Amino acid sequence: MSKFKELEEITLELFEDVVIYTIAEPGAMGAHCLMEFVKENGECFSLFYNSIDSGKITYADIKSKFPALEGCFWNGPMPDEKTDGEVVLFVNDNTKNKNMTRVAKGWKHIYTGCGNHLLIKETFFSIFNKYISQYESPVEIYCSWQKHIDDFINELPSK
Repeated sequence: MSKFKELEEITLELFEDVVIYTIAEPGAMGAHCLMEFVKENGECFSLFYNSIDSGKITYADIKSKFPALEGCFWNGPMPDEKTDGEVVLFVNDNTKNKNMTRVAKGWKHIYTGCGNHLLIKETFFSIFNKYISQYESPVEIYCSWQKHIDDFINELPSK
């Protein structure tokens, strides 16, 4: 899908105009600690964070340059999302929603199963949704969303 970036390439400018991104939690099925990004112009890039594959890139490095991560917390599906039957455990520490996935305002979250997340800028969600709404399960979205990127980008209002 995309080019992997190195630590010195992580800048505020790199994340300008990102309209879709994914994040795999540490320990997620698939490529854990992977983030993929799609920009409004169709450019795609990827990063590994906090893993042996990332070199020196930490989640904090990415968060400091990508404001959409501010206030986010990754831990399985959001309360209103369906799963494919996986069991997600939330430690009850009497703090409402403390341990549940949270995303930044302006982003639509889709849990794609097994610790993987897909986020689309709310402004463009209705365009993207028509490509993924045909899939019945989170895993189907996980396996298929990338094949719709070119059509999605061509439909964006700036094109």
